[in-house]
Amino acid sequence: MPEEATDENENEPPSADVDALHRRLAEQADEVIRLNDMLSSKTAECAELAADRAELVQQNKSLYEKLSELTHNYKLVSDFYDAKVAQNQTAQLKKE
Repeated sequence: MPEEATDENENEPPSADVDALHRRLAEQADEVIRLNDMLSSKTAECAELAADRAELVQQNKSLYEKLSELTHNYKLVSDFYDAKVAQNQTAQLKKE
């Protein structure tokens, strides 16, 4: 008997609840599309940031190497200068 009741309900227009559910489903589908687009956009941004990061890491490495070289050169010059100053002081003391 419940089947007969169902057959009778098929001829009736959809209820307000069904219409509301269809609208809600359509809204959710639109929201899924919007969120998918946003996800794609953010994924692209992350890829750009990763590329920028890789470039900055390389620049940082290069600058660190230059700094290490400059520090080494400064130490060599400083040690040479200190040795010359000490040598000159020793020479002056011998003169006196």
